[in-house]
Amino acid sequence: MRETFNSVKTTFVRQGFTVESADSATGLIRATRDIPDVSDRQLTHDITASVDISGRSNGDQTQVALAATERTVLHREGQSWWRLFGVIPVFPNGKEYQTVVTGEASVTEPAFYNDFFAAVEKTLASEAPGATTGSGDEPMTIVRPAPPVGWVPLTPPQGGSSQTGRRE
Repeated sequence: MRETFNSVKTTFVRQGFTVESADSATGLIRATRDIPDVSDRQLTHDITASVDISGRSNGDQTQVALAATERTVLHREGQSWWRLFGVIPVFPNGKEYQTVVTGEASVTEPAFYNDFFAAVEKTLASEAPGATTGSGDEPMTIVRPAPPVGWVPLTPPQGGSSQTGRRE
């Protein structure tokens, strides 16, 4: 299980995620990644992924479960003004920054999960020569979540590869 835990952590880092927490005792890893939108400089897509790595009761398998959410965030920048009599703007005296969450949903794009698990398997294979899945006598079982009931895939942002779902 330790080798799988380290491989998942390494995969997150290689894919550009920041590992926020990793607890080998519980097998939980939480990672985030902020992806700027290619068509709108004010938007970012913030992906938060959580992985649960657990061993089977007989000790010969490791189960990996991944769940991810995507949040679309609008970043606004504006001027603050000094106002005469509290009403009439006279001159700028600073900048104001706002962050607005414009959408949040579970990641339902199969390619996201397939790419991640393929990268984990590749990392496991490279760390344990001769191993095909997992590390030596520890085969890995991949759990791919089903899309939530009532969720419909959205079209990905232009030029991007992420896809989220929305509740109807």
